Amino acid sequence: MTTFGTTSIQPLASPERPWLGLRAYTLATAAYFYGRDREVDELYRRIRLEPLTLLYGKSGLGKTSLLGAGLLPRLKVEGWRPVLIRLRFDPDAPTLLQQVQDELAVALETSAAPMWQQAFDPERRKAVDLQRPVLIFDQFEELYTLAAATSGTEGAEQRRDRRHEVAQLMAELAAVIERRPPASHSMSDARSAAIGETEASEYDWRESALRIVLTLRDDYLHELERWKKLIPALMRNRVELRELRGPDALDVVMLPARKGSHALIDAEVAHRLICFVADKRDPATPLEDIDAVPPLLSLLCTELNEARLHAGAEQITLGQLLQGEADQVLERFYQRSFEGMPPGVRRTVEDLLIDNGGRIREASSRDTVVSEMRGHGVDAPERHLAALVDGRLLTVEERGGAPRVELTHDLLVPLVARARDKRQSEEQRAEADQRIKQVNLQLQKARQEQRRSRLLSIAMTALALSSAALGWTAYQNGKLAEARAEQITQEREAKDAERVRADKAERRQRLHQDIANLWRSADTISNDDIPAITELRLEAQDLQDLNALENLASLVNKFSTKFAANQRAPRTSTPPTAPTGAPISDLASVQPRDEAPPNQDSAALNLISQELSAMRAALAMLDQTSAKSGVLQALDEASLARSKHKLDAAAAAYARALAAAKTYAQFAGESDRWGQLMSADIAREHGELMLNGLNKPDEAITLFEQSLSFARQLKPDDRTWRLFAPLQPTAYAFRAKGEPEKAKEWFQRAYEAAQLTEGHNGLKAGQNGNSLSTLINWGNFLIERGEHAGALARSQDALRLYEALRRVDPTNTWISERGPEALRLGAKAHEGLKQYVEAISMFEQAIALSSKQQSGDPALPVGVNIATLDGLFCLARVLRSKGDEARAKDELGRTKGLARRYLEVLPNDEWVKWLSREIEALESGRPTAQQVVDAKQNAAQLRDDGKLADSSLAYSNALATAEKYAQSAIEEDRWGQLMAADITREHGELLLNRLDKPDEAIKLFEQSLDFARQLKPDDRTWRLFAPLQPMAYAFRAKGEPEKAKEWFQRAYEAAQLTEGHNGLKAGQNGNSLSTLINWGNFLIERGEHAGALARSQDALRLYEALRRVDPTNTWISERGPEALRLGAKAHEGLKQYVEAISMFEQAIALSSKQQSGDSRLPVGVNVATLDGRFCLARVLRSKGDTAEARAELGQAKALAERYLVVFPEDEWVKGLLVEMERVESSADPLEADQP
Repeated sequence: MTTFGTTSIQPLASPERPWLGLRAYTLATAAYFYGRDREVDELYRRIRLEPLTLLYGKSGLGKTSLLGAGLLPRLKVEGWRPVLIRLRFDPDAPTLLQQVQDELAVALETSAAPMWQQAFDPERRKAVDLQRPVLIFDQFEELYTLAAATSGTEGAEQRRDRRHEVAQLMAELAAVIERRPPASHSMSDARSAAIGETEASEYDWRESALRIVLTLRDDYLHELERWKKLIPALMRNRVELRELRGPDALDVVMLPARKGSHALIDAEVAHRLICFVADKRDPATPLEDIDAVPPLLSLLCTELNEARLHAGAEQITLGQLLQGEADQVLERFYQRSFEGMPPGVRRTVEDLLIDNGGRIREASSRDTVVSEMRGHGVDAPERHLAALVDGRLLTVEERGGAPRVELTHDLLVPLVARARDKRQSEEQRAEADQRIKQVNLQLQKARQEQRRSRLLSIAMTALALSSAALGWTAYQNGKLAEARAEQITQEREAKDAERVRADKAERRQRLHQDIANLWRSADTISNDDIPAITELRLEAQDLQDLNALENLASLVNKFSTKFAANQRAPRTSTPPTAPTGAPISDLASVQPRDEAPPNQDSAALNLISQELSAMRAALAMLDQTSAKSGVLQALDEASLARSKHKLDAAAAAYARALAAAKTYAQFAGESDRWGQLMSADIAREHGELMLNGLNKPDEAITLFEQSLSFARQLKPDDRTWRLFAPLQPTAYAFRAKGEPEKAKEWFQRAYEAAQLTEGHNGLKAGQNGNSLSTLINWGNFLIERGEHAGALARSQDALRLYEALRRVDPTNTWISERGPEALRLGAKAHEGLKQYVEAISMFEQAIALSSKQQSGDPALPVGVNIATLDGLFCLARVLRSKGDEARAKDELGRTKGLARRYLEVLPNDEWVKWLSREIEALESGRPTAQQVVDAKQNAAQLRDDGKLADSSLAYSNALATAEKYAQSAIEEDRWGQLMAADITREHGELLLNRLDKPDEAIKLFEQSLDFARQLKPDDRTWRLFAPLQPMAYAFRAKGEPEKAKEWFQRAYEAAQLTEGHNGLKAGQNGNSLSTLINWGNFLIERGEHAGALARSQDALRLYEALRRVDPTNTWISERGPEALRLGAKAHEGLKQYVEAISMFEQAIALSSKQQSGDSRLPVGVNVATLDGRFCLARVLRSKGDTAEARAELGQAKALAERYLVVFPEDEWVKGLLVEMERVESSADPLEADQP
């Protein structure tokens, strides 16, 4: 049993050896553990929410690694104290309950006591609530395997005791989990005595911070379920560990390989390797279609990497895979699996688990395998079987109500068959030799009696012939076996002969040998040994050998602990045990001491403490150096990709840079905040790319929030600007999402943050460029919204601030350019308020200022710039509105001339070209683009205000304006058709969803498609898709389901033609995902559950692919629970309740981590979780689990009530709550129809 931070002696990973083969990952190797981020997040989320969490999965999927290298570091970072427990069952071990109680006491630094007392005693729980311990029982199935095995070999009394220990432990776990006094019949241990009602009232039975995690193989779930009556919550909060998906498997291979100065494997080889492990014949199989078991993948990587090191190569090559190296890797693994075992173990595996044709047999029962081993003379066969399972050669699964044993992977079958054939050949040869000996004896005897009888002579001749035949057969079989063995031996010797060790490898060997020698003489350490330790440390640093450095650090940590103990006790005469591998300690927990203990070892202790500090710095330096290099390299790649306008590649590079920066921050000291600073800047830049370059506002918002989170960790000088910089981009992201109120909130937050920053050139706080830019941008956003009074107020504040800044810094070009912007903002606000005189005055002032300013391009004359062009055009527009046509015409002429001069220098400027067309439209009396936009926005505003009939009429007018614009535009200008496509689609959606007029909506959707077909490809693709699903819903509303299905099919086919998301192939995008989910839900309505299940499976595969390439995309994340609920409802309709329950639980697990659209709602309080819990309760009732159904319904009800506190008028949630209350009070709950 191990608490977090104690030393474990085992081989470690390093940049040159980043994979661990079949060994489990631990805290010491957490930096090399990848591919299980989602599982770690899910486990941590569940641990926070519930006292008990159950992790289960098939044998060989890496549960121990997930705990040691994934969950434990996460818990420590989040402020919990994990206690990893592996129960002991040897005869000298304390009782199971004592082991757990003692371990918890050590973690809490208090006296041993029952767990429930630690958790609920008012005094003791203070330590629990402070430390927040998490008891993690690894391989909990040993409670039923090793306990049962040892019981079976003891007498009846011992067997009863062992079973009683299990009962004691489960009863105490029940007391903690269910928050109640323990039952007296199972708590006879003196420290776990039951308590009466009076004493029970003295305990604080509220939920404590103590958490329990049980992990076990899924074939032992049935054993655990026997305790469900004692612990009703036992199976409620569980996580199933499944095989890695292909994209996660790629992380397992690629990310550890990038720890050093160069990548040890490239993407193509990694992909081929994953295909090999997944037994995919086509090496180009998409990763999304591949599952791979982690230990086997890591084994192959490890062995191929060792071959690379022996060959002195920089990378694992494709040639190693193509030349059969992978097969030899597996063969070496197979041979080592049986080392130290009786021959009967191997004979059982080879004869029982594959047939004579070399094919895998149907899995044998565990009892059969154990019996077969005993039949071959194997003692303690259960122990050997467990070792083969732990070593990942065999796996045990529950099938047909019994545990069954089979090979871990089909890839092992040919190896087992060859080994069996070779063994059988050798056995046949030995048997033939024996028979030849017997025949020769008979011949000898026959010769002695040859003279007695001719008949005997004939018999002797027959025996000779028989002997010759047998001899020839044996000879041939032996020759074949020898040839095969010789060939394997020669190949292996040839490869070994080619592997010449370099000087660096020899130095490493000497280094590790010297460290091992130090371990052997650990008891005699003195001052004289410190220089040798320092020399070894410098050698490890020079070789960049993390393995050796961590091993040495653990040794020094042990010395330090021993010397500190000398203050309290005399020196022990028992020498420490030399390690079998490279140990590691939690270096952060060992700090240099200010004072040495007053004894003969004080000088050595001081030196050792100094050396330990140097080692800690060296370890951090190696990790930081790698991470810092990764940050800078990825940023260079992002910059290069942006310069080539490869925005998806740039986004991927930013993601790598951010991950590396986080790694740097993890290993840096408290004073080194470079990692956090870079993370803040990278996340903000990445977010701006996602928003402005890739039009992904959801992902941008997530990144801006990360940037702010990192900024809060910085020192004041670095923090202030970074706490301001992401705020306006966040406002624009919410604007892009169509959430104007949130956008206004973020502009407000940006202005408040700017007011806290230092004033410019000695001005008071808040009087700076940040405040000025925020006011102008905020005001222009309000102009877009038609909130002209608010925009005017912003412009007035901006102008006052502009004047103050100009006084203290009159030559500042940036400040000078803000003056015309603030004036134009005020002028547009007055224009919106129909205060034309004021608007004309402010436009004229703005033009006067901008006419004196140089454009950003020095080739343009002074005054020829965007600011002057915009001012002149707006002035002409206001003059026309005021009725001054003559002057308006003059100003248009000035604008037109200025635009012509601008385009002579910059002929490709799209905005100025558009402005020129707008001028021509105004001059000829045709509709302008601005008029089309205004008409469309007016219709949308009326819709949002609930004036639906007026909105419908306004959409019709907007369409007429757009069509007039299109008719008068030049041939290549298709903007009018684009607007017409959007207007007709929005109008159709209004008629369908708000006015219940599906016939009219269908006509408008058809018009929208007609307009879309006239557009250029870049504008056309999405608009040819957008009306198709609304069309399907319109036919559904008309009661024509077959036509609705046709339109869903057309929508999916159109989505398949659109570009893949973030570099994925065509069709792998959000359009396809939304169509599959909506189509499937329509089929659920129709009762076509098999078809709905197919849609859900397609949707889940696509969801995984999209999440892989865009893991921070909120929209994509929200589709995961939708796709899972769709599949669950399909299984429910097919009465496949177990599958339905599993998928509903997965959906709830995902949606419980998601933020609702309104930040006032806590994380997890959303419609998706509500729907999932209610549906889960319904399925549990259908399955007959009434108690769990009621519990789930209670959770759904509480969630609905919390939701309605924020949104009391939400009709869907109100209806759901009424339905829940109805079924809750009915005699037979949850038989009612779904609301």
